[in-house]
Amino acid sequence: MLKRFKKSTAAMPDAAVVLGKKYEIEWLNKAARRLLGLQSPQDIGKPITNFIRSPAFSEYLTNDDKKSGINFHLLEQIRSDFIANVSHELRTPLTVVNCFIETMRDEDCPKEWERPLLLMAQQTARMCNIIEYLLLLSRL
Repeated sequence: MLKRFKKSTAAMPDAAVVLGKKYEIEWLNKAARRLLGLQSPQDIGKPITNFIRSPAFSEYLTNDDKKSGINFHLLEQIRSDFIANVSHELRTPLTVVNCFIETMRDEDCPKEWERPLLLMAQQTARMCNIIEYLLLLSRL
């Protein structure tokens, strides 16, 4: 039964972590590694509260009533901040590249450069739009 559980949760896109009696990590799936930053085998045997530092989560673990569930507003904020930071880090080099492309297009460039520069300008604009969409999604 344990093998079937591990096999079925290993394929899940959601994080799955099996905890022991003292809330130590006994097993985790790939999604838990990716989403929660856990590592196997290094984190096996360590308390989950070492990795998810939230008073609400700690209270949830020690509370006998598990029906109420828990919402991780903290994780939503981390996700939103991450998207904003990545977007900013991508926008800076794209701005520099775009400025060079515009400068080269404004100059009397050789005829054979016109099409590649146009394509570069279009793709740079496309990437800037993607970044704007990411920022919009992080605010929603």
